[in-house]
Amino acid sequence: MPQSNYGISWPLIGNPHITNFLEKSLFNGQVSGACIFNGPADMGKTTLAVFFAKILLCANFARKISPLPCGVCPSCRRFDLADAANKEKADSEPAVPAHGDFHLIERAKDKKNISIEQIRDFIKTLCLSSFLDSYKIGIIKQAECLSLEAANALLKTLEEPRSKVIIILVTKDLAMLPATIASRSKILNFRPVRSELIYDHLVKVHKASRTAAVNISRLSWGR
Repeated sequence: MPQSNYGISWPLIGNPHITNFLEKSLFNGQVSGACIFNGPADMGKTTLAVFFAKILLCANFARKISPLPCGVCPSCRRFDLADAANKEKADSEPAVPAHGDFHLIERAKDKKNISIEQIRDFIKTLCLSSFLDSYKIGIIKQAECLSLEAANALLKTLEEPRSKVIIILVTKDLAMLPATIASRSKILNFRPVRSELIYDHLVKVHKASRTAAVNISRLSWGR
């Protein structure tokens, strides 16, 4: 994966305007309390949001040293262990939590919306004290599925931001979010990745044949 000047190997290709913004926010001490990752499905939005959380909770970030994330501190190891466990679990099983200061919610598969109960638990978790006096980070996947009541409950939290509490809403349709929530969030728009970038990545990193790389990069539609 491409590596930045700050020692960050971002887990996706393309969309450098997103990773550049996130890098600057990390190193100038101006991380937005609320962000919206908006764009087509399968663009790596949630992957990037979780990776950003991993950086914020990494011991190296607190020390202002690279690489980020370090991959060896207790926080990084918890993320990696949870990721490995979640890849092995059945779809019907609940996700293994990655970290006490990290919380991710999404719409239940048998439900139409993200409920107000989910958001109330989400907010309650983020309001608890951090384990290591670091950040509290929450990600709402499929944020376009927030019920009206859930959106209103979340809005109250966004109107009264707390220090070192970061909320990232991941959505494929910004228009389905209430304008009041969008207006209180930094909006980062993901775009389909150019096919030549996908081709180069497949050949150089995954050692794909040129024929396979051409076919896959065309079929991917920028995802």
